[in-house]
Amino acid sequence: MIWLTKLQCDVPLPTSKNPKVLVVRLITDRKQYCIKELIDTSKSLTYKNHKVIHIDNSADDFLKESLEDVGLSVVKTEHFMKDANGKYIYNTEAKEDKEKKKRKVLPVREMMIRDMNLARDIVLGQDYDYMLILEQDIIPHPDIIEKLLSYKQHIMSAFYWLDMKPLVHEGRAGWWTPVNYYVFKTTKDGDVIQNTMFEPNPKEVFFPSGPFPYAHAGFGCTLVSREVLKKVKFRYDPERVAQVDAFFCMDSIKAGFIPMVTTEIIVGHLHEDWDATTKV
Repeated sequence: MIWLTKLQCDVPLPTSKNPKVLVVRLITDRKQYCIKELIDTSKSLTYKNHKVIHIDNSADDFLKESLEDVGLSVVKTEHFMKDANGKYIYNTEAKEDKEKKKRKVLPVREMMIRDMNLARDIVLGQDYDYMLILEQDIIPHPDIIEKLLSYKQHIMSAFYWLDMKPLVHEGRAGWWTPVNYYVFKTTKDGDVIQNTMFEPNPKEVFFPSGPFPYAHAGFGCTLVSREVLKKVKFRYDPERVAQVDAFFCMDSIKAGFIPMVTTEIIVGHLHEDWDATTKV
């Protein structure tokens, strides 16, 4: 596979010899199953010039108090995912508003863009060089910041799997499902295809060895430079069901920044099956 040179970004990286990194972890009570791992990984990062901030949009203060009890920093934001009857609303599919003929606001995405843009403001307002987006159920290496910085990219992601549980295919176990990485590929004529997805083969997973550009993936474990954040805010389109990470990738590419991911760094993912549309 040939990557085009025109995919390379010519915007200078932050010049600090010891870049200042804000580690951002959005947390929710829906993932209390991994609270031990969340605490352990937040406290074990080895990079010297960093700060970890947990932004908690849970319905109660359990997570906030649990993390603060062990000395971790937490910012509590408003939880507005209950309906008039007090029932949790975890809808990921847009629903038609018959009166306004528009899609209804989706609480999950509304809270996410609010909290991610809060973190963005901190990065830009307090002179951080990078933001490391580290999802609540991701298990990184202690030196993950050092590893990602070493690639010298504006957007650099670690590779992760959708599920830590092995799949079973034709009686054989051991194949894991990777997160869907929509990647840049070139045609025979040299044209760029931006939405070609690598999919797992039942017997073998085909991904490039080392770093490669992608057009869309989950945030997972992603280092983003302040130069990107200057030009790109976190958002979503209420007319579409795509998540915030998809729009961030799309907007970053339009701004001239190419997301990169590497199979040389694979982080754990404590994914649990739960239906974000109906579970209460």
